[in-house]
Amino acid sequence: MIALTATTLAAVLTLPAAALAAQPGEPSRPVAATVLPPPPPDEPAGERLTALLLAAGDLPTGFKPQTSPADDLFARIPSEIAACGTGARVPAGTVYREYVRGPGDEELLIETLAEPGAAAARATVAKIAGVLPGCTSFTRAAGELPMELRFALTPYPKAPKIGDASAAVSFVMTVPTMSLTVKGRLLAAAAGKAQVTVMLMTEADPRTADLEAAARTAAGKLAVSR
Repeated sequence: MIALTATTLAAVLTLPAAALAAQPGEPSRPVAATVLPPPPPDEPAGERLTALLLAAGDLPTGFKPQTSPADDLFARIPSEIAACGTGARVPAGTVYREYVRGPGDEELLIETLAEPGAAAARATVAKIAGVLPGCTSFTRAAGELPMELRFALTPYPKAPKIGDASAAVSFVMTVPTMSLTVKGRLLAAAAGKAQVTVMLMTEADPRTADLEAAARTAAGKLAVSR
């Protein structure tokens, strides 16, 4: 089993195609990670949202926050699902954090948080709520990444009501060149002017109760901050 972690899977997927294509015996050049810096001091909105992300004491048992993600490989998935894979990226002004659990960091929890306004937040949640049945699969083509990622979407077992509006979807992400299959579940909620997504990914079956608990806590922090 290949452990799903922000430092293993993400590191492999963000290697340049040229590095992966190096001939046997040919040394590959070291690759510098693209680390996203924290919001600068002159961006109070970004600092405030970052402070509202789930902290160690907010997480389901066993999860721990990661240091700054190397890239937005996982954080962009909610936007890709909402757009059925049409090149969506993490929206401007979005902050995010990754959390891991397990002896080999086999479970990965990702939170994204933005404050686009009440109407836009609800619209984003509505897109995720309406993605099925019109969109059941899409592929993130190789190019920026050295290999393609394939996503298959299915209904969430029973979407909980969280915040002012909420939606949920299940998915499976496969990386054919790595023979890797990852199961995921995504919850999105609008709370006032803000929107939050919480996503759990693992090679085993995601623990729905933990995902929903994290999403309720995240939405609750937004409600308190209004």
